[in-house]
Amino acid sequence: MSNYDDINRSVTRFLENRFSEAERNAFEQRMANDEAFAEAVAAEIVRQDGRLAMKKDLENIRQDLFPSPSPFKRWWWAAAIALILLIPGSWWLISEFQQPPALAEVYFQPYESTPLPRTTGPETLQEWQSAMDLYNSGRYDEALTAIARVTADFHMIQYLADFYSGMCHIAKEEADYPKAIEHLNAVLRSQNPYHEQSWWYLAIVHYESKQMARSRSYFEKLAHQKGSFRQTEAAAILSTYFD
Repeated sequence: MSNYDDINRSVTRFLENRFSEAERNAFEQRMANDEAFAEAVAAEIVRQDGRLAMKKDLENIRQDLFPSPSPFKRWWWAAAIALILLIPGSWWLISEFQQPPALAEVYFQPYESTPLPRTTGPETLQEWQSAMDLYNSGRYDEALTAIARVTADFHMIQYLADFYSGMCHIAKEEADYPKAIEHLNAVLRSQNPYHEQSWWYLAIVHYESKQMARSRSYFEKLAHQKGSFRQTEAAAILSTYFD
């Protein structure tokens, strides 16, 4: 096989996202260390029809951003497209445009608050409701403190305390995913009706933490279990966010 054929085949597989992670890393490493190879790859990318499709995608983005651009903006955008098409490695910018939106931004919503059973003592009910009021108003750090106080001072259903503590750690302004995972895993260690909900939120948190295998496993549990919590959304996520 000629060197050209090798580059042609490699570029085609690269643009079609058919490289394994190891192949992609090796390809990028060679691009970084072999200037002649990088220039040949850049030229081949411009030549292939797929680049024209990517250029069209960029033009569609430009029209969304600048419906009636000034001459300066038209010049700036043309220069940006040229750079993306010609500079080795810069087509990764296009993959950013083509990525689905951040999973948590689309699918995360704090779970609705839950009252305690009526058989719970009145003092505990009142304290828990105060914690849930803070939770419902988005004051998650204060809600965490209130939940901890209820758990320490009164007879409390522990899995609910762990579940809503996990919610608070995900939803608060500076999310603490490790703490959320710790609390949601605690929910799974006891018999209770919140396992499927915990799978859902663990799947999201693991995804945002770049722990893709664990994330996928929880989404698959939900997608494959008929009538499960968020079954339809879990199936959609598997087809959109995972290969």
